[in-house]
Amino acid sequence: MMQFSAYLAIGYCIFQARTSIGLCTFWAGTGKLVGFTAIADVTIDAEGLWHLDGTYYFEDVPKLPETSTEAPGPVAIHHAGHDNA
Repeated sequence: MMQFSAYLAIGYCIFQARTSIGLCTFWAGTGKLVGFTAIADVTIDAEGLWHLDGTYYFEDVPKLPETSTEAPGPVAIHHAGHDNA
């Protein structure tokens, strides 16, 4: 059984209900999320879907194999989910 408390992202979100927009920032994490950093705009559409659009990265990304020419970098976040509250 997975221990969800071992994988936490640490940050905060602010949200303006009147305009249905907000911002989330994360600056640390635990378990597999150690070094997690993200910033994302938050919106909610007319159907109640929450959308997070932004970038994230891990500060302590392991080095790629010597034969690789790719470098790790920011990755786009594109997420939509229902408000289950």
